[in-house]
Parts: sequence; C-alpha cells; structure tokens
Amino acid sequence: MDTLGGYNEHLCKMMSCLRYPIAPVYYAKKFEFGDRDKWEASVRIQPRIATEPEYLFRSRYCHDSMESTVQDAAHEAFLRLHAQHREELKRTEFTHHPYRGEDDTFCTIRDTPCCFNPMVTCLARLAKAAADCYEVALLEPSE
Repeated sequence: MDTLGGYNEHLCKMMSCLRYPIAPVYYAKKFEFGDRDKWEASVRIQPRIATEPEYLFRSRYCHDSMESTVQDAAHEAFLRLHAQHREELKRTEFTHHPYRGEDDTFCTIRDTPCCFNPMVTCLARLAKAAADCYEVALLEPSE
C-alpha cells in the first residue's frame, strides 16, 4: 500500500533517522455496516536488529476511507515509536515532536518544564491545537 504525505511521510523520515532498514508495511481491512463501509488499519515495523521487538500499531478509530485510516495508524506509530526512541532522537529534527507512550491517553512534548524552555511551550500549544483539530475532524460525519 503506497500512501504519500501526511503522517506516513514523517514516520518514514523518523525511521530513517533511527536507521530502520525496512519501510513500514500497512494493512487495511474494510468492514461493511449496512450501507456504510468502515476501515481499520495497522502498521508493521520490522526491528533494526534481531533482539528488538517487531512493532504493530493499529489505528485508534474506524474511518470511512482507507486513506484516513492508514494516516491514523501512521500517526499512532509515529507517536509511539517516538516514545520508544526519544533518547536517540534528542539531537535530530524530531526532538520536540509530540509522543505518546503505550499506556498514555494523551500526547506530550518532552519531560522539560515549559518555564525553562519557551520553545516547548510554543510546541505544546501547537500540538494541542493540532490534536483538537484532529479530534473534531474524527467526530464530523463524512459526506
């Protein structure tokens, strides 16, 4: 499945920074509910070395289109993979990206108090606004 742009593009760039040798593999499945179709997707990421675990991230919501479901799965993979490798990403362009741990229900920027770093405050506000827009978009019925 080839999806260009969006979270998939950022996920691939971050995986390149982390030296993952193989691109993520996407799986999508369609479910029929009466006259509407719903999609679920997952992203499989192969380990860098044999001792690391293989990652499988699923979309958090069912969507009306395959593209939006794949973007949701890529978004989840990006946030969770960032949480797993945040020490390795400290000196890259992904330092201040939001991340979400496996048991977290919300995204955070870093464990840096915002009073010490105005960039973190700015990025936290940006991430909050983006997350709010994303949640609103999920709630709107597709036409």
